[in-house]
Amino acid sequence: MRLLAMLIALGLHRFVLDGLQLQDPPWVQRYLDWFRRPGPAVFVNGRHGAALLLAPPLLGVALVQDWLDAPLLALGLGTVAALWALGPGRVDRAAVAYVDARDRGDGIGAQRLARAICADEVPAAEPARSQAIARRLFVAANSRAVAPLAWFLVLGPFGAVLYRCAAMLDRQAAYVPPLAVPGALRLRALLDWPTARLTALLFGLAGDYPATRHTAPMVLDREVSEAAELLIRTGEAASGAYASDEDPVEVALQLVERAQLFVATALAVLLLTVWAVAP
Repeated sequence: MRLLAMLIALGLHRFVLDGLQLQDPPWVQRYLDWFRRPGPAVFVNGRHGAALLLAPPLLGVALVQDWLDAPLLALGLGTVAALWALGPGRVDRAAVAYVDARDRGDGIGAQRLARAICADEVPAAEPARSQAIARRLFVAANSRAVAPLAWFLVLGPFGAVLYRCAAMLDRQAAYVPPLAVPGALRLRALLDWPTARLTALLFGLAGDYPATRHTAPMVLDREVSEAAELLIRTGEAASGAYASDEDPVEVALQLVERAQLFVATALAVLLLTVWAVAP
């Protein structure tokens, strides 16, 4: 059921959902703001605060996951959890919109989309701005596809929600109680550690494998917090993003597209294999 739920979620995310809203929903900040109040902050503003912040949604998902016995209901919960973990929005669609705005001379629109994609200030001049977006696409290949699906495959809906919640705490660190921030960042880094390496392998398979194989060992011995550097370095090597005159955003989009195709194909093959050998 997990494999089928993942394929359905991937299909819905790709062909049905078409939003460019890349920010977390407003309720996330309200939820974190509530825990910054004097009363609740006593419990979460500490070294284990991140775990306490995540406990309510994760406990709810775990209980529902354990309670659902009907296959169709379990499939529905898995699909919803996996689809939610893949969001919010689609970075690749936003990157395509950025390229369109840039190429038609809409500097204001292109800069607005660039800030939304990178979730930060970006250079206003080219090619630095496009290179920043390409790097963001390499990182998003893990955080918005490989990582949530991998943790869903391992832990079911609980794993998908765990990763999405950890990613939200990381992105919303400014709203997390100060003493809980290191724990939130450490949790995200630990969850990203194995999946970033899997994503780097997918980059190599989908692009220039010898260049990726040469680049990966240079950063693989770093701390777990360096997952983003691994993804950027291997993505650049696999795509040859800066070794040609091609647009770095379009080159990155093509590499990520091929890597995601590898994932979808592998899931489909696994699902067919399970159905074929099932009694």
